[in-house]
Parts: sequence; C-alpha cells; structure tokens
Amino acid sequence: MNGTKPPTQDESMIKNVSVYQTNHIAGEDNVQIWGMDLHNPVFFFSTFLIVTFVTLTLLFPDSAKATFDASKSWSINNFDWLFMAGGNLFVLFNANRASIGQNTPWW
Repeated sequence: MNGTKPPTQDESMIKNVSVYQTNHIAGEDNVQIWGMDLHNPVFFFSTFLIVTFVTLTLLFPDSAKATFDASKSWSINNFDWLFMAGGNLFVLFNANRASIGQNTPWW
C-alpha cells in the first residue's frame, strides 16, 4: 500500500455526484478535541471572537448597552422592510401549507 486509505462508500458517492473533481475529503482538516470533531481554522477563530465579544461586554456593560441600542436602532431604521417581508413570507408559506392539507408545522 502507498499509505492512502480506500474511499468509503460515502466518499465515493460524494465524488461521483459532485460537479467539481477534487481529492479533498470533507472533514480531512478537522481535529479531535475532547471527543468533538472540530474544523481547525473556523472553530478556533470563532471561539476567539466570541470570547472576546463576551469579555468586552462583561467588562464594559455601559458602553455595550449604548452600542447595542445604537445598532438595534440603526437596523430597525434601515431594515424594517426586511422584517416585514420575512413576516409576510412566513405567514404566506404557512397559509399555503395549511390550504393544501399539511397541518403539521414545517419546523
């Protein structure tokens, strides 16, 4: 053997169905820590951002409140149309499901 493992059935299916031909296998760059399968660059960068954000919020609650209030006001003033459109689509989607006899919620 040359040190490579044979592809599993899932890996073969992904390569056969995929539009792109590549030797990359999903999850090959992941690391195992405490029984969790973590994507190396994404997990640690995200963890750093979250811990920094939470720490700064806890250390400076007055500044955080002012920042959150300002960002909430800005998003409401600039994206109220998106909120309304999303609500309308939600109602229409559920009304359509109920009209065709699917009374179970989609979630």
